[in-house]
Amino acid sequence: MGGEGRTRKLAAGMTKDDIPRIIKELKSAPQDGKEKSAYLLDIMAEQEENVKAMVKAGAIGPLVELVASGNDGGQIHACSTLAQIALAETDFTSEGNPRDAIVLAGAITPLVSVLRSGSEKAQMHAAAALASLSEDPENQMPIIKAGAIAPLVRLLRVGTDDAKISAADCVANVSAANMEAQAAVHAAGAVPLLLEMLKGGKAQQAAANALAKLLWPGPDLSLAANVAIQLSILEQGGIAPLLALLNGVSDKAQVSAAEALSHDDL
Repeated sequence: MGGEGRTRKLAAGMTKDDIPRIIKELKSAPQDGKEKSAYLLDIMAEQEENVKAMVKAGAIGPLVELVASGNDGGQIHACSTLAQIALAETDFTSEGNPRDAIVLAGAITPLVSVLRSGSEKAQMHAAAALASLSEDPENQMPIIKAGAIAPLVRLLRVGTDDAKISAADCVANVSAANMEAQAAVHAAGAVPLLLEMLKGGKAQQAAANALAKLLWPGPDLSLAANVAIQLSILEQGGIAPLLALLNGVSDKAQVSAAEALSHDDL
């Protein structure tokens, strides 16, 4: 059994009562030990009761530190664990929901740094963590100002399918009802890459959702969608693949395509 298999077997035998000890090791161990501790937390974070225990035991700070200064494996598992923690909906921290606690711990800047220059796998998990954080509108502009747009668009171009999904999810979240962000994403060249993703593969729904959010000015009915983005979609043949998704097998993709097509000028 390889190292990953042994770690998974070890995690399978652990409970939330083991989490404080793992976090202590995460803080004090050498880099290899930090990586192993982060991997254990990454696996255990698949259970929400473990996520709550991690946050209450103080996992967020050392995980953010590992994102900033860990080795490649440490960054991968720290980013992945933070992404899972950020998905938790329950407000069970003194700062509010876990996303608030992660942002207050200073996670955005190191996550964007990994997104920009980490390994391929670390970039994917950093994008996933930023996508989770950007579900809260107040985190949109801090993520953009930290320089996330260019590396997100690069992932849309050259990333694996999973990385493209995470990047598209983050693009969607930072762009939702934020016309400044929409303009920045468009200027960075995201639209043709998202349209290419519509043509096939498992990233179709994420691409359609990102396009829908790029076209959504917000709930204020007096606002109109960004004309430049509309023209880009029209001129680059985006209508046909969006229409095709309406007849696809994925309900989520159908909804996202319908949202994108609902704007008057498309």
